[in-house]
Amino acid sequence: MIFYVIFVAYSDINKFSLNLSNFNSYYIPIILVLIFGFLVIQGIRQHILFKKISVDISMKDNLLIFFSGLSMIATPAGSGGVIKSYFLKKKHGYAITKTFPIVFVERFHDLLAIITIIVFFSLFSEIDVLSLIVAVSILLILVFSIVRTKKFFHFMAKFLLHIPKLRKLAPRFTESYDSFYSLTSKKVTITCWAISIFAWSIQAIVIYLIFIAFGLNFDIAFTTIVTLSSVLLGTLSFLPAGVGITEFSFVGFMTDSGIELSVATSIIIMVRLLGIWYATILGFITTKYFLSR
Repeated sequence: MIFYVIFVAYSDINKFSLNLSNFNSYYIPIILVLIFGFLVIQGIRQHILFKKISVDISMKDNLLIFFSGLSMIATPAGSGGVIKSYFLKKKHGYAITKTFPIVFVERFHDLLAIITIIVFFSLFSEIDVLSLIVAVSILLILVFSIVRTKKFFHFMAKFLLHIPKLRKLAPRFTESYDSFYSLTSKKVTITCWAISIFAWSIQAIVIYLIFIAFGLNFDIAFTTIVTLSSVLLGTLSFLPAGVGITEFSFVGFMTDSGIELSVATSIIIMVRLLGIWYATILGFITTKYFLSR
């Protein structure tokens, strides 16, 4: 919160307030419905992944667990989503070591979908993000290749032995490898990739509508590339919700394109408010309901 106060003050708080007052609130209900749809689709993707590792729960419980996990979305690379494994353990008895790899597979598919969408829209835009995409793609392939090996999980098991509170998880870490290997099979990867592209395409529409609500008539290729490239950089920073990196990257892209600083700040604040923080609030509400059952 302190970061955003400083961020807004730096961009000129008076102009920022004026920009917000000019935001067309007519679009807010549409945007919130689309974001909710985006989240539900991601929840369906989670259900497919659960089925792959024989986690047999109803779609209702699956969505409750997914939305509860959103309460921890504002963590480094969304890793706080591992709390979903705790809920599965608490409510359905599935071992945490069996289910936690799903969180990292979900993040992998999100990044893969974002890269795919950026590459697609780059065909219709003059914005040069080729170096960013190549670098991130190489990093993603490298990390994926390392993590999918059994040696990596053996290393992690040995590492856990040196942490008293986590030592008891080490013997069951082989189960995590089996889950991760199943979750990254060719068929599952292609299916989840397609679902993720569909979900993030909805997010691209949301971003475009936010620009429109501010009275900025940029094409969807521009709005998507600029915003998702910033989200990509923020995710790779491993800061909670990419705070700071995402905002400064976005403002940098926008000002380089001739957009006033206060306008760029207003847009990214609204994107974050209607994205990360809306999802987080939904997460806390769902968690309270889910744990009270």
